[in-house]
Amino acid sequence: NIKKCLNHQRGYKAEYEACQILQRQLNQTWTIFRNIKLPHRSDDLDIVLLSTHGIYVLEVKAWRGHFRVQQHQWHIQNKQGHWKKTSFGNPHQQAKGNAVRLRDTLKKQGIDITYVKPIVVWLPIVFDDERRLPPPTMQVEQASELILFRQDLAAWCEQQQQLGTTMDATTVQ
Repeated sequence: NIKKCLNHQRGYKAEYEACQILQRQLNQTWTIFRNIKLPHRSDDLDIVLLSTHGIYVLEVKAWRGHFRVQQHQWHIQNKQGHWKKTSFGNPHQQAKGNAVRLRDTLKKQGIDITYVKPIVVWLPIVFDDERRLPPPTMQVEQASELILFRQDLAAWCEQQQQLGTTMDATTVQ
């Protein structure tokens, strides 16, 4: 139960940090939603970004350890140094499923959005008593999905704001 509680706290802190970065970087044309619950679902969408540039569903992960993404598969390195598929799922598949569910929910409400972009944001959180451990790492090899790291999130925001609009203001409203 302690490990589960720490993981929950780690996830909460990572989502909070991601929102802080987004709030600092995005202008007033963006709306940030956090922990969105969709009808008939027990899970939530970590962060949803809405603007005339599009809709983005961000799945924030704060995992500790050494990870690698290779051909759409997420792997973790075990204590013996071997890579194995993560037993706790594929964050991109989770983000992709969340994006589809959000799009379908909006469509049922009469809002026909054809494209909702899934993004994984990897913000490992290291608590004070973990500073003696090796820092978490992530290797991305041949990944077609978008994975943003802490240092990339602000630059991504800047790029998005320079894109042309893809939705009219009425649709956004």
